[in-house]
Amino acid sequence: MCETGRRHFLFNPVFHYNGTALNRINGCSMQARVLIVDDDHDILSALKKRLSWMGHEVLTAEDGENALRLVAVEQPDLMLLDIELPGLSGLDI
Repeated sequence: MCETGRRHFLFNPVFHYNGTALNRINGCSMQARVLIVDDDHDILSALKKRLSWMGHEVLTAEDGENALRLVAVEQPDLMLLDIELPGLSGLDI
């Protein structure tokens, strides 16, 4: 039986099969909505590519203000924040 809920995904080990994130315990496919916030386009692009390949829904923002807008609308499960951003820093968010 597949456990539901994103909390289960975030706190249980995962392995990948053909680009799909699978829970090791029960084989369920689990996807997280991840917001990446970084003003360095190369880092943003690399993280987005990797997390998308792993089967996650990826949202991106290049500054703190846009990140806060996305958080309010999209309600991500996880945020990866650069500390030094233009405007609001990753710590401010």
